[in-house]
Amino acid sequence: MEVIVPVSPRSKKKKKNAGCYVESPSCRGGVRMYNKSVGTLVRLFHFLFEMLEDPNMAHCVSWVPAAAGVFRFSSTNKDEVAALWGQRKGNKRPMTYQKMSRALRNYARSGEIFKVKKKLTYQFSRDTLTLLRPNPPASPCATRQNRHLSPPPLTS
Repeated sequence: MEVIVPVSPRSKKKKKNAGCYVESPSCRGGVRMYNKSVGTLVRLFHFLFEMLEDPNMAHCVSWVPAAAGVFRFSSTNKDEVAALWGQRKGNKRPMTYQKMSRALRNYARSGEIFKVKKKLTYQFSRDTLTLLRPNPPASPCATRQNRHLSPPPLTS
């Protein structure tokens, strides 16, 4: 059950034109931002997954082993990803990598993204990956192995 909570004008976390934040039991922390134009909740890990799936952003952030959910920021272009995240959120000031990495550390506390011991490297949790990839493509090997289980085609 989701509860929509309007941002009060006297709130300490007041943001101009921020809209409403959505709180749900499935949302366990991290950065949440209500996108007024689309009408959906934008979270940092959704944004990062979009960037990872976009081949044009491979110079900024890329999968290390994609199957394990491990990704790495480019040391030279990490601020570009942070600036794009700030724009997506609607920030007036540009987002820095330091600020974005603080949000990533908060995800580590909630168990959605973990810091890997390598520099600028993080890993999505299994639950987060299944949320982001609800129907993973079947591997070609599994399809070939199960061919003998299907009935032979009918001939007339």
